[in-house]
Amino acid sequence: MEKILGIKALNGSKVIYNSGTISVDDSWSADASGIYVEGDVEINGGNIYGEGCGTSVAQAGKLVVNGGVISSHVNGLENNSSNNIIINDGEIKNLNTEVRYNSAILNNASGIITIKGGTISAINNSSVKNNGGTINIEGGTYSSNNTVVNNESGIVNMSNVSIENVPVAVTNNTGTVNINESVTINASDKAINNTGTGIINIGTKDKQVSVTN
Repeated sequence: MEKILGIKALNGSKVIYNSGTISVDDSWSADASGIYVEGDVEINGGNIYGEGCGTSVAQAGKLVVNGGVISSHVNGLENNSSNNIIINDGEIKNLNTEVRYNSAILNNASGIITIKGGTISAINNSSVKNNGGTINIEGGTYSSNNTVVNNESGIVNMSNVSIENVPVAVTNNTGTVNINESVTINASDKAINNTGTGIINIGTKDKQVSVTN
């Protein structure tokens, strides 16, 4: 089935989205995306919704998010590229009220996602899910049932961030999670949950990690 898209940034193109509303609502297509990124995209504002994905990054796509609201009932932001994605600010949301394997931010390839700020939320799913690439969490505000989930050979690096008032903060199924300096975790159920064969490294010399359960 052909992808249903609000904006498609082709490889080699540059799109700067500053304001306005994009809404792509097609319950028949899991590929319905507000913005589909194959080129170079910068999001500074506006409201972007896609039923299948708010913003999807593919192939050689590059993305910087400085503001705006990106949302979906599947994955708010999904990366399927090997490039870098930087999130400085804005809101990224998963709106699904059912418990599924969706997330606000999904890294589904070998790319690197760096989160420096913004509000990342999912009602009954994960805020951040990594399926094999690298996610650097260096700031931001998070809310969801299972906040950070790491799978396969993924790497998650956490520093200078607080994750508070969530049921489960960090789940590592496989791969590696590095909880480095100046991290505060406060969870009502499980602060750190290592469920499989993965490795969780907590703390570095002379740096502080605080965990409350």
